[in-house]
Amino acid sequence: MEVQTLRSAREKERTARAAWTAFFLSLAFPGCGHSYAGRCGLGAAWSVAFLALVLPGAVLACVVWSHHGTALLAGLVTGLAVLEVLGAAGAALRARRGGGRKPPLWVLEAHAAIVVLGVALEARWLAREWFGHARVETDALEPAARRGEGLVLVTSRYVRPVHGDIVLFRDAGDGRVRLGRAIAGDRDIIAVRGGALLVNGVPLDLTRADQRRELELARPREKLRAGLPLLMAALAGGRAEPDEREVRWDAADRGPFVLPGGDVILVPDAGEWGAAVRRGLLVHKQDILGRALR
Repeated sequence: MEVQTLRSAREKERTARAAWTAFFLSLAFPGCGHSYAGRCGLGAAWSVAFLALVLPGAVLACVVWSHHGTALLAGLVTGLAVLEVLGAAGAALRARRGGGRKPPLWVLEAHAAIVVLGVALEARWLAREWFGHARVETDALEPAARRGEGLVLVTSRYVRPVHGDIVLFRDAGDGRVRLGRAIAGDRDIIAVRGGALLVNGVPLDLTRADQRRELELARPREKLRAGLPLLMAALAGGRAEPDEREVRWDAADRGPFVLPGGDVILVPDAGEWGAAVRRGLLVHKQDILGRALR
């Protein structure tokens, strides 16, 4: 009886050690824990899924959502951490149950090396394809960015700039690629009243860099207020969006207009622009090439 009890205790200790080993292996090298538990096919599938879906998906989500604040990114990181822990827990459970034939050590080492190499190559590719650098050339973007300031850019067609973002775009006028400060976008309602540009009913102040929250909170109220004029203009054959490349608010009253999704109005990084110049450039979403990480 004592021998049986001793064997049972040793077996429990062995399976517990195997479970913890599989857990930490899976955390460090996704898929390796399953291979250690004797499920090499499942381990390879999880590694491929991590490299092909999870890692690029996380980077893409950061590219698209990073301007929405830290709460959304914290939720993303938490979700990925939970997914990783669940995968590691699955590997530990399989190792505790046993039944699978553990591969030789060199197989696990090769699996881990392939995962590390894949992550390194993918990170290098993502950094080369989706990130870049630019320097502000003029004072036109102040106070959001100053002359000579270096910026790290997310270069992707998936970015959706919001008010205050520094945008990389292709100027349809001269074909140049330059920076610009977004002052309206994401289906904002704009109008010109008394020499002021109203964004969602709020007068735009280019000397401020902290108006984004105010403009976002005003959008639902302005949609209700401007809904009838916009509908009447559409029924009368009028345009519901700006039809000129430059949006000026130093001329006659105009609007309201609704910016199409993805389009922005911005102040370009050019010497003839700035807070004192009451006009912005309408840039269509196909000409938006990226956004600065702040």
